[in-house]
Amino acid sequence: MRFRLLLITLGAVLVALTFSFPFWLELIERDQADEPQQVFPGLSANQQDLFLSLPPEQQSAYRAVAEQDRVKAVAMIEGALLPAVPAPEDQQEMPAMTGAETIRTGTFTRIDAIRWAQGDVTIYQQVDNSKILRFENFSAVNAPALRVALALTPVEEALEEGEEPPGPIDHILADGLDLGPLIGTSGSQNYEIAPEIDIGQFDSVVIYSPTLEMIFSIAPLRS
Repeated sequence: MRFRLLLITLGAVLVALTFSFPFWLELIERDQADEPQQVFPGLSANQQDLFLSLPPEQQSAYRAVAEQDRVKAVAMIEGALLPAVPAPEDQQEMPAMTGAETIRTGTFTRIDAIRWAQGDVTIYQQVDNSKILRFENFSAVNAPALRVALALTPVEEALEEGEEPPGPIDHILADGLDLGPLIGTSGSQNYEIAPEIDIGQFDSVVIYSPTLEMIFSIAPLRS
């Protein structure tokens, strides 16, 4: 008798579950829809939405970096999503120079979808042999701890082949000349170069991040 009652009870439960399944399915799907979608793990909820607003080729490029180093990819995205950092107003006007002449010029190039700068480079030499390196019409992607350096040809050749130079960036630029932190990611800006520096030995201006060990743009120099 008890066994028959148990079977009847189980049957009733199964019938109830069968008829109420669409209701439970709707609740489950609703809960899943309410959960935040991690389109790029490691980013905050707000950054997830901003990441989706990036062009598809940039999203793909960041995902490619993440396959090798997710921490580096997250740092790159977090930097790129920040507002541009304008150079101070005192950098916008041409600096006071004595007997200056233009000795080298260049134009920044885009390395890929997520590493780029654009604008013109001019190096002026004054009568005392001191130099001013000036960026004009300049803008660049934000990234952690960007710096400016004068570099030798091998760095350019490696990037022309589509490959990042081997080894840490500080080693790659060991024979170069670091000019200090990037002053701003937009606007004109100036970098002083000492009189004893022979500009002729350098072939490019490089924007790089020692933190990420990545080059973000190169401006090949011409006379």
